[in-house]
Amino acid sequence: MEPPLIFPPSQAWGIARGEVTMARRLVRAGEERCRYRPGCSYAVQPGPGGSSIGRLVVTRTRREALGAVTVADARREGHGGRAPLTAFVFAWLAQHDREWRDVLDLVSDEEAAERFRARWARREVWVLEFIRDPAVAPRLLHRHSERGYTAAPSDAMPDEPEAVDEWTQATITREANMRDEQRAEDRRREARDQLAVALQDIASRMQNARLVAAAGGLDVDEHLRRADQRVRRASRELGQGGRAA
Repeated sequence: MEPPLIFPPSQAWGIARGEVTMARRLVRAGEERCRYRPGCSYAVQPGPGGSSIGRLVVTRTRREALGAVTVADARREGHGGRAPLTAFVFAWLAQHDREWRDVLDLVSDEEAAERFRARWARREVWVLEFIRDPAVAPRLLHRHSERGYTAAPSDAMPDEPEAVDEWTQATITREANMRDEQRAEDRRREARDQLAVALQDIASRMQNARLVAAAGGLDVDEHLRRADQRVRRASRELGQGGRAA
């Protein structure tokens, strides 16, 4: 199975809706042929580690300098408004330029364009043209909600975005549950660690109490022995293998 194509979330959802039909990927060192093949279907993934929200089919690839991007290209990559190229430049710097990623809100359009020309414009990229995979039927909310979903736009709720497929929804739900379980386990582990420290402190205090009692001629061994047993038992239950005083 081909690896997924990872996009910024807004671009990924644009692909899922059929609105984004082009993307650029840097040419790797020594790469002579594009690693994405026309005719092949690829899962669309919004961000690293996310779940697939659809599939695309690559229709054409070409190799060119990044600075050759046109206004039409920028629009096909999902950058609209009055200045698609400016939007493309800022999006590219945010995704690829670590040194400028955190300061983009502070720079002007001209400064961003100059950075792009100086550092990126001559870099070669693979231009990928694609369509939403026609083999994957759209999943639209039916205008009559009791009917669930439909693949026919005429039966769909107006202006409602496409839903993810059932497998993807199940994957998203499963991953959310796993994250919740992991957070709960992290909280339990933190509580166990804090309790283990407290038990060690109790053990140390009992040892001091034993020394003070002995110095004063007091017989508290039986009381301390019972307390010591409880501390040891609690340590074992925490899986610490703790050794009390």
